[in-house]
Amino acid sequence: MLTQTQFRLPDILAGWPWPRVINPYHDEVKAECEKWFRSFNALGPKSQDTFDRCDFCLLASLSCPQLDRQSLRTACEDLIVSFLFDEFTDRCHSGQTRVYAEIAMDALHNPHKTRPAGESILGEIFRQFWERGIRTMSTIVQERFIKEYKGYTDAVIIEGIDRDTFSIRSIEEYLKLRRYTVGIWPCFIALQFGMKGLPDEVMFHPKVVNLSELIVDAVLLDNDLLSYNREQATGEGFHNIVTVVMAELKVDLDGALAWLEKRRAQIAADVIAEWDTLPEWDEDVREDAKMYLQGVVGWVRSSYTWHFESQRYFGKHGREIQDYRMVTLLPKTRDRAPRANGPDTLEDLKE
Repeated sequence: MLTQTQFRLPDILAGWPWPRVINPYHDEVKAECEKWFRSFNALGPKSQDTFDRCDFCLLASLSCPQLDRQSLRTACEDLIVSFLFDEFTDRCHSGQTRVYAEIAMDALHNPHKTRPAGESILGEIFRQFWERGIRTMSTIVQERFIKEYKGYTDAVIIEGIDRDTFSIRSIEEYLKLRRYTVGIWPCFIALQFGMKGLPDEVMFHPKVVNLSELIVDAVLLDNDLLSYNREQATGEGFHNIVTVVMAELKVDLDGALAWLEKRRAQIAADVIAEWDTLPEWDEDVREDAKMYLQGVVGWVRSSYTWHFESQRYFGKHGREIQDYRMVTLLPKTRDRAPRANGPDTLEDLKE
């Protein structure tokens, strides 16, 4: 029997009505944020180069095209620190993951407190990001962001427990967890950076909640699809819907991709139907609500295009793969067991 060497990406954005848009402050804010992050010397030269090519500021600028300059900087730094947290926790045991999560959350709760001597550099990076960000952020937006970030870090700890035991969840149990480990809920709050904060009657309106949940599902499925090749090669595929579907439904890769394509098509149809029935908001919140909800649905295109425009998943071949949608399976480099004493996700990652 021939071993599969390539697969074709489903055209999951066919007919998606929201276009690619980028924040006009992208270039100057990216330069500032990258200079700030390099000042910590958190990564060795090779790892820093790898991190830079991921271009997390591009993702922030694509997903938050409406933010003012200072708010965009906060959004860019949010994604930088979040992906750094992801790298720190991605392959360590759940106990160490919990330590990193506690450091991150303590820094968010105490942005004016000096970090303890000997602590991971992660704490100071989080502290500086948040201390600067809250200077122009309303109290309600701060509170919402911290709440959603706690949900994200708690979910990452649970993911670490799954990694400890090499567990592959059922499809529905996986989706329940992945809706938080994907980290989109805090990013939705970032769309309100620079706003006074939308009232609860908008944020928690059933239509808005349902629309937001649909977008989260779309983004997580897209991310899992587009990251699958790298993750299967590096032994990280247990926390990926493609692996989960293959395991539960006893199908091959093509069968899992067919399942994903069908589910994504239904989500897209549901999003468009929900969008067309959103309520009219009171005049005093109408513009902010419109801007926020455009940002929520905009995350789908932003995330999708970033996967190809950065070099995180497809290296220098992203644009070509985006056009032709053919992916060559990478050889498995190693099946990694989690390490107890911290990150090994980048070859020379430093504490």
